[in-house]
Amino acid sequence: MTSSHLAPPSASSSKIGTSPSVSSPLQQSSSASSSHSHSHSHSHHHHHHHHHSTLSAPIPTAALVEPPSLFASVAPQIYRSATPTPSNHSFLRTLQLRTILSLTAELPSPSLTTFCKKNGIKFLHFGLRRWGTPDLSSSTPIATSFPSTVDDPDAPLDLSFLHTISPATTFSTPSTINTSTSSPTLTEELVKDSLQVLLTSSYHPVLVTDTSGIHEIGVLLGCLRKLQRWNFATILLEYRHFAGNRARATNERFVEMFDTDLIAYPERDALPTWFREQIDADDAQLDAVNACS
Repeated sequence: MTSSHLAPPSASSSKIGTSPSVSSPLQQSSSASSSHSHSHSHSHHHHHHHHHSTLSAPIPTAALVEPPSLFASVAPQIYRSATPTPSNHSFLRTLQLRTILSLTAELPSPSLTTFCKKNGIKFLHFGLRRWGTPDLSSSTPIATSFPSTVDDPDAPLDLSFLHTISPATTFSTPSTINTSTSSPTLTEELVKDSLQVLLTSSYHPVLVTDTSGIHEIGVLLGCLRKLQRWNFATILLEYRHFAGNRARATNERFVEMFDTDLIAYPERDALPTWFREQIDADDAQLDAVNACS
C-alpha cells in the first residue's frame, strides 16, 4: 500500500527537491535477485544467501518520508493535500512551511497542533468560520495556542474571528457537513480571505489542507486559477483530476460564478514573484490594447 501511495505524489514532489526515486532501489534489488536466482538455480544455498542480503538494505528508505494523501505543488511555495497524519510529519518538515491553512470545520489533531508549534508554523483554521463548532469550549484552545496568528502586528488579516466562534445550531456534528452536496463547501468571504493568504508571500511556504483533499481545496484553488487567468476548461480538468468520481457540480459552479474583481490584492511588495510578474504582463497587455485604440 505504501508504494502505491507514494507513486502519485512523487511526480509533483520532484519539483520540490524530494527524491522521486524512492521506489527505484526496491525495483532494482528485486530484478537483480530474480535474475540472480535464475542463473544460480542449481546452487540453492548461494541464491538464498544473496536474496537475503538484498532485501534488508533498501526497505526502510521507502517508508521514511511519506507525503500526505493527494499532496501536490500548486504554485511556487504553495502546496495542497488532505489533512496530514503523524506519518507525514517528516515529509512536511522538508517543505519548511511557514503556514498551514486548514479549510475543514474539524479541529486539528493534537499531534498536528504540536507539530506546528514545534516547527514554528502558523496554523490558520479558516474552516472553523463555516459552521462554528458544536462545542465552543473545545475550539478556544486553537486561538490561544497560536498567539502568533492573533498578536502578530504584521498579519494583514483580521483574525479576531478565532475568538468569536458561534456554536453551530443547525449542524449537530461536523461529520454531517461532508455529505452535504446541495450547497458549495465554502463561502465567498472565506475564499477571499484564503486567497489573501495565498497571495501574501510572507505566509509562504504554505500548505492548504482539508479533510478530503478535494472539495474545499478544489473550490479555493479553482478561484486561484481564475486569478491566474486559466481558462475554465483547464480549471475543471485540474479539479476533476483530484476529485475523480467525487467531483461536485456545486463546487464547479461556485468557481465558474466566482467574481475575481472581489479580490483586493495585497500590496505589490507583498505579492509572490510569480503573481507580480503575471500582473505586470496583464498591465502591459492592457497598455498595448489601449495604445491601439
